[in-house]
Amino acid sequence: MSGDASVDIAALLTELGFDSPEAQALARQALYEAKLSREGKARIDGQKRGRVEALLSSKFLVTCGSEECARTLGDRQLVRAEQATRCAVCHGSANKRAVTEAAKLFAKHGIRRLVVVGGSPGVHGELERLRPAGWELRIIDGTERRTLDLARADIRWADLILIWGSSELDHKVSEHYTREAPKDRLVTATRRGIAGLLEAAVTHLSRRR
Repeated sequence: MSGDASVDIAALLTELGFDSPEAQALARQALYEAKLSREGKARIDGQKRGRVEALLSSKFLVTCGSEECARTLGDRQLVRAEQATRCAVCHGSANKRAVTEAAKLFAKHGIRRLVVVGGSPGVHGELERLRPAGWELRIIDGTERRTLDLARADIRWADLILIWGSSELDHKVSEHYTREAPKDRLVTATRRGIAGLLEAAVTHLSRRR
């Protein structure tokens, strides 16, 4: 879709998340009003692709339908994609949705420094990849020995301590944190996965006054 080759409008709109007849009608009307296309045309100049994307993203928010993704709506019109992978916020990922939701609440409470205790190396890597730029992470391997002094240093540093209770986690490691950390900064997640961990954190913070 480079150069001045024409592209199929319906295919382009579907790629951008407007994958239902109703959504396509909304998008086409916006193109007509902006004079980027006109009724009856099936194709559009490929050089207009950037302008089409900019216009539609400014007027509409394509989401998977989750409440978390819809909260980023602003003054745009909400469009529900039939394929969750076309969501402009999470791209169909429960982990991405959880990070987006947590990031807003963490910012509200001034939380940037997170200590995460437990979890597998693969999940650690995914959390590092998804974390917003404002987060600082200390990820503690739950299977390796951790001294009480090091745990206390982690607790002093952290704004929030997240214990991955249902993951790879030695009780001797976790108890340093569960015994020493202030309860208002300590979250224990009982579900596996990044979404479960961050949803536990959101629930904990939502209870703060």
